[in-house]
This record gives sequence, C-alpha cells and structure tokens, in this order.
Amino acid sequence: MAQLFTLNAQPSTGAIAMFNFKEAAKVAGATVPRSSDGTTYNASGDQITTGASGAGGMANTNAWFALVLPDGRSYTIQRMTVDIAWRVKYSVSAGFTGGSPSATRVPSATDEGVVKGAGTDASPTGANLFNTNNTYYQHMMFTNAAPYAFYCVQIAIGGGASQLFAWLHDPLTNYDLLDQDPTIVYISDTGTGGVLQVTNYASGSSGPFGWLKYGLAGATFQRIPALTYSDSSGQIIPTNCPTNPHSGVDDEFPVPYGRKTALGVPVGWKGLGTLARWRGQDRSTPSLIDLDPTGSPAQVKNRLVVGHVSLPWDGATALVI
Repeated sequence: MAQLFTLNAQPSTGAIAMFNFKEAAKVAGATVPRSSDGTTYNASGDQITTGASGAGGMANTNAWFALVLPDGRSYTIQRMTVDIAWRVKYSVSAGFTGGSPSATRVPSATDEGVVKGAGTDASPTGANLFNTNNTYYQHMMFTNAAPYAFYCVQIAIGGGASQLFAWLHDPLTNYDLLDQDPTIVYISDTGTGGVLQVTNYASGSSGPFGWLKYGLAGATFQRIPALTYSDSSGQIIPTNCPTNPHSGVDDEFPVPYGRKTALGVPVGWKGLGTLARWRGQDRSTPSLIDLDPTGSPAQVKNRLVVGHVSLPWDGATALVI
C-alpha cells in the first residue's frame, strides 16, 4: 500500500480546492461515475474538468460529482452558490445510483448519510467547508490499497494555531467483527479555530460520523466522537502526556471512537482509528515531527501535527506556512 500525497497546494478558491481533492482521489484509484457542472449532467463519467466556472467547472452553482473509492464506499459532493459552502453525503456499499439525478440534483443511495449540509437532494442546503478564498494551504493524502484512507486539511497561510478545514476518512481496527462498516468520516464544522482539537473532534455535536449497527435493526448514521484517555484527575491524552522518558520523542496514541449513553441510542464502541493519532503534547502551530529520531536517515519528518492530532506526511517535503 502506498500513501500518495499532495502537499503545500495553494488553491485560490474553495472550488479549486475541491477539484484538487477529486483529482488526487482519482490518482489513488477512486472513480467519478456521474457528475454535473451545474448545467450539463454526465450519467457515465466525470464532467468536472476545472476548478473554475463555466463549462466543466466546479465553481458553478449546484455543480456536483459522485466519488467512489476502490472498496465501494462513496460520496457525493455538491457546491452551493458560493465556493465555501457544500453538501456531502456518504454511502457504505449501496452506491449513489438512485433518485433523480440531474444537472442540479445529486443521486441518492439507500444507505446514505449526510455528513455536511442539510436539506434534500431536490432542495439542498450547504454548510461551510472552507474559509475565505485564498487564505490557506491544502494538504492531502490518499492510500491506493485497502484499507482505503484519506485526509484533506487546510492550514492558514502564515501559520498560527488555526486549522481551517479537515476531512478524514479513517478505517478502523479493534472493531466488533459484526460491524459491516468499520469506518469513521469526519468533515469539520466551520472554518476557524482548532478543527482537530478535542473541543471539536471529541464532541457529540461536531465530531466524526459513522454507522452503528449497519446492516442490523436500528442502524443509524450519527456522530461517533473521538474519545480521550483519562485518569482519576481528568484528561491525560491528548495534551497532558510528556515526551517519552527514554527517547525524548513526542508520544502519540491511537484515537478511540465511541458513542456514550447520553448521546442517545444506538450507543457504544466503534473502534480504533488508523489515520489520525492523538498527540501526547500540544504544539502551538502546525508542524512536522519525526517519531523515530534514531532511524536512518535521521530526522525524517513523517507526521503532520494539526491541532491535537497528527496525520501522515511524506517524510521529505517541507511544510509551507
């Protein structure tokens, strides 16, 4: 399995950022079986050829595409009237082949869940994915073999603590064998602040989505927050675990996911993430780290610190901020 990176891109608009996302996914093996530029519906392929407006453009009102990962999990992504507002749906296996797709209407799936935005396919409403145009760098990683994972994050130009957007598709381990969709999907809520910090990522109102009881009675697509590690005095991980006493490196930890009773049924354990890791210690700004400074070559920067988590990095490219 290879990790394919697109790093330090500087899209001038949210539409270009989403076009970049689509193209990077296709390089890793994803397909676009149907799409529209907001005027012309293509029922058998990718109509979106540019991030600009006009024919074939992503920057048109109601332009959309269906994206299918090689394992059959899929999304529909639709632009609203402005470049920062989008509607995103997720399907495990049924695929977006139903409904009444058209130039302005996405298809439906029998197992779809809305990850971002609201409304209906006939009357969609969006939610802000991106911040103000031309204010961020875009970083992405897609795997090209199972288990298929990806992330797309935006970080403010000039650095600082602000992470403006995060989309994670995180395959799980340590899940129940009856779980037919051991996957977490996270698209951050709006545009400013620490989108990958505990206050958002571990929240029952703004945290990740996933299926509980998929394929069983009572199946529900709902928030399944990241969980933290605590002792009797409170939260230890992330943010309150010092560097390793032996090597002096920053320690990192698997991210558990689950839904507590107070959030409403169905509830319970989901699994451990394989993409994002909780950080033992905070870093005030996005940065790169080396988790094995004794390795060869030394100081390979193989993780990107974003908020309270880290994500894979290519080990060679400098982070532009």
